[in-house]
Amino acid sequence: MYELGPGNSAVYHFHHGSEELLFVLRGRPTLRCPEGERQLEEGEVVHFPVGPDGAHGLHNRTEELVRYVVAGIRASPEVAEYPDLKKITAQARTASQTGERLWVVHDLDPETEERT
Repeated sequence: MYELGPGNSAVYHFHHGSEELLFVLRGRPTLRCPEGERQLEEGEVVHFPVGPDGAHGLHNRTEELVRYVVAGIRASPEVAEYPDLKKITAQARTASQTGERLWVVHDLDPETEERT
């Protein structure tokens, strides 16, 4: 379960391996998807398929708390893209060669990549 306070947002992204369902429990978040933006109602359920067609982000433009659940397939390994941030993540629940869980962020912005 997730909560978004007034003015907060969940970053616009999509998955390559995990489709998701969003259940709005409380409040009226604004959903951004490839088709544009729309305000969701309490009790509404939205499906996000894998790939760019399933891109989604939420914003709370109200003065009330938004509470929602995201359920879905949790593929591992997974690749997710964040178009606004120009980043891609690769992640897995298994250990990487470092012995830690795999979590890699790749920056697609050449200017930012040169500075890091």
